[in-house]
Amino acid sequence: MKSSCDLFIFAGEPSGDLHGEALIGEIVKKNPHIHISAVAGPHMRNHKIECVMKMEKFQVMGFIDVLLALPGLLYRFFSLAKKIQSLNPKAVLFIDYPGFNLRMEQHLRKKGFKGKILHYICPSVWSHGKHRIAVMEQTLDELYCILPFEPDCFPQKKIPVTYVGNPLISRIQKHIHLPLHELQNKKVIAFFPGSRTREIKRNLELYIQLIKSWIEQHQELHFAISVSRDSLKPLIQKILNDDNLLLTGRITLVPPSRTYDLMKIAYGAVAKCGTVILELALHEVPTVVTYGARWIDIFIAQKILKVNMPYYSLPNILAKKEIYPELIGPNFTYENLKEKSLLLLNDAFREKVKEACKNVALILGTKKASQELAEKVQKFF
Repeated sequence: MKSSCDLFIFAGEPSGDLHGEALIGEIVKKNPHIHISAVAGPHMRNHKIECVMKMEKFQVMGFIDVLLALPGLLYRFFSLAKKIQSLNPKAVLFIDYPGFNLRMEQHLRKKGFKGKILHYICPSVWSHGKHRIAVMEQTLDELYCILPFEPDCFPQKKIPVTYVGNPLISRIQKHIHLPLHELQNKKVIAFFPGSRTREIKRNLELYIQLIKSWIEQHQELHFAISVSRDSLKPLIQKILNDDNLLLTGRITLVPPSRTYDLMKIAYGAVAKCGTVILELALHEVPTVVTYGARWIDIFIAQKILKVNMPYYSLPNILAKKEIYPELIGPNFTYENLKEKSLLLLNDAFREKVKEACKNVALILGTKKASQELAEKVQKFF
């Protein structure tokens, strides 16, 4: 059957949407007439592509949430598989989102899909799910990694596994930093509570306790809360208004478009574990890492998935030592947060952290991930 598109790209979450946007931009530079179809988010949809399904339909988090959303996900899974088969692209690229994507890749292979199956951003096989290595080796034509140690997780070399660089490097380099006038000449402690409603509620409760304490004890500090999505702003405002904190004049809400501008000027940060931690490290911001998981999520992770790691945030994993203090699960308490956050005001700690962050950047190297990946994918059409 003749291909009706050259490349199909799947992005199932906001980070994948950003990676997809950058990749499409690089591919189109090389091949302006390429036909790309996709499951795409708002950033990818800025390009002239055929969006067969919106990314937003796939966004769920946590084990329990996935179970509740399972019927809808199953329906979309099989609908999407049929669509890809009917389009018959020369190559299909799945970005991250391993729980869904690895199954889709297997399904397409079993159904006899003849195009190339490519995967961008390796699942965390170095932390859990080592069985996925064999699955990927049997299913994928190529795998592209964004952490330099990941190719070594595939010692048999049954498929090409390539470190293409970390996309955050280029994204931060390209960002044009603009001043946040309301935060100029202020010693700012920045808070990054997460990108989903449940995360906000879990994290912000303890963050606010810390802010209330520091408003009284540290008159020199100003506090900024990063709003990762515009739709979350009313929730954050309500939580702050419940404690009359906005009336103090010492808290500023920073919109998603200004996240890197906030990181540029932040004196220190408290942030939910995730990609944002590596972004903070690349901005050399001393940070306390938090993750307020539910007991059932912790139980499943530790007892069923056998996740047992010395560190959970990428800067610590890359450095193989603690750069940022981590408060994960039951360790994320107000007393622990208050104790670790005081380190952000310690000059010796701050200098040590900044030097360690420079080394993290060196470990990641200077490859431009989207350009490298575009070169790899281009050969298939």
